[in-house]
Parts: sequence; C-alpha cells; structure tokens
Amino acid sequence: MANENAQLFEVNISAKKKSKLIEIGNTHTAYFTGFMTFTNSKYALFVPYETNFAGLFKSVQLKISDRGKGQRMPLKVNIYSKTDLGKPGVALINDDVIVHNPEGKVNVVVDISKYNLEVPKTGFFIVAETLTAEYYDEGFVKSQSGQLRNKLPAFFWTQKKRNSKSYSLGQNGFDLRKQWIDVYEVNFCFSAKVQVNN
Repeated sequence: MANENAQLFEVNISAKKKSKLIEIGNTHTAYFTGFMTFTNSKYALFVPYETNFAGLFKSVQLKISDRGKGQRMPLKVNIYSKTDLGKPGVALINDDVIVHNPEGKVNVVVDISKYNLEVPKTGFFIVAETLTAEYYDEGFVKSQSGQLRNKLPAFFWTQKKRNSKSYSLGQNGFDLRKQWIDVYEVNFCFSAKVQVNN
C-alpha cells in the first residue's frame, strides 16, 4: 500500500556550462620591427571585451623586439581598468609582476591565472612598464633620431586600422604629471588569454 504521506521534491536540471579559452587583443602575426621605449615608463593597449559571457584572465602575451638591444631586460606587466575618459584607471593586480626574458624570446607569456581576475565588461588595458634606469646598466643604443638610450625592451606593433576599437597609449616616466598620451597609428602586439564560460 502506498504511503499517503510521501512527499514530492522538485529537481531542477540545468545544462553544465562549457568553458573555452580565447585570445583577445592584438594577435596579428605580421608586425613592424619594434617601438623603442624609455625607462620608468608605461605602454598600454586597450582591448575591448565583446562578449556577454563572464571571463577570467589566464595569461598575458607580449611580443618583444630586440630593436632596443634590450630584449632580455626585465619589465613589469599589469591589467588596468578603463576610465570614462578611455584611459587606464585602476591596476587590477596589486603585486609587482616582473617579467624576465633571459632567453630573448619574442613571444613572452606571463601566467596571471592565480589572481582569478574577472575580465571587465567595459574592456581593459594590458600595460607593460619599464623599470628605473638602474635595472638597465648594460650600455646604450642609438635611436633612429641619433639619441643615446638605455638598452630596453622594445615592442612589436601593427598599424592601427581605421575601424579598430583598440588603441595604444603611453606614459613617459619623465612627465611629472603622469599623463597618458595617444600613440597614434600604433597598436602594440599585446594580447590576453581568457577563459570564457558560455
């Protein structure tokens, strides 16, 4: 005889979300030789995030040129939010992520998965920062304009397309106002790998 006091429970079955790894940013394989840098300066690429799905940062990749004879030299990497004025806002990584490239690789991949950073829906900046002059004491190199500069990492770049939503900015370490200025017609070869759940 059936138990008249038996209860029915409602069970909701939902489809398991699938995740995939995507690379966003400047992923072009054809690029120009190298954008030379200054000490204690920042170089940023804005990357729009054009998906409705949440994403987590896994890694950042920089294409580093030897044009400045400093391909093996250290630098910092960070992810910044975007302000309403379209400039880098808050640094999302509180640590100093210093990148060393002793083998002089062109494609330098930095694992940032341990920070569990969610990708901002409004897009973000990948920022590479050169260190102060004492970190670059291996002599000088002459620029195209004839100036003597420290041997520093230089960045491969592509020409900015007219309809591109990405753009590059720079902040010169000698500028006491720390203003971000446009690097016209240039998109640095920076990109990020993001895990997306859809």
